[in-house]
Amino acid sequence: MAFRAFFRRVRSGETPGYPRFRAGHRFDSVEWPKDGDGSRWQPEAARVHLQGIGHVKVAVHHKVQGRVKTISVKREGRRWFMVLSCDDVPAKPLEPTGRAVGIDVGIASFAVTSEGHHIDNPRFGRKAAGKLDEAQQVLARKKRGSNNRRAARETVAARHRKMANQRRDFHHKTARPSWSATT
Repeated sequence: MAFRAFFRRVRSGETPGYPRFRAGHRFDSVEWPKDGDGSRWQPEAARVHLQGIGHVKVAVHHKVQGRVKTISVKREGRRWFMVLSCDDVPAKPLEPTGRAVGIDVGIASFAVTSEGHHIDNPRFGRKAAGKLDEAQQVLARKKRGSNNRRAARETVAARHRKMANQRRDFHHKTARPSWSATT
């Protein structure tokens, strides 16, 4: 199919764009653009039916609201995630507090608010640097194309993923702090 399109573009004088090899590890997600067209979300059973795969059990971490529009399945390392995009989700606006706060974002400290709250920078990258360096050195010594290299590459990816998860968790917890409700 790709070569048919390539030669069609060559014959018509367009810039052909030679087809590239698409390695299996490059693509870690698949999307069904419409619920019911190859996939079906079944909320009462906490399952999803995927065409060609069958029924898959899903760990639902919060209730799905609205009408499911698209279903995406993605892989991060050895873990699989399902992402649902929904329409007609009821809005839940926050009540206005009438307060304003200034935030100074920096490097030495993550943030300082005008109310005097100081949030230290957790420096997840520096804490994980030793393990990450070690994993990258192990990867550099592996022969290209070997199964050992693939395993070492997954280890490096897992170390990066852990840091990203730690940062994301920190950002979520900082955005909704426990002290903001009390002051």
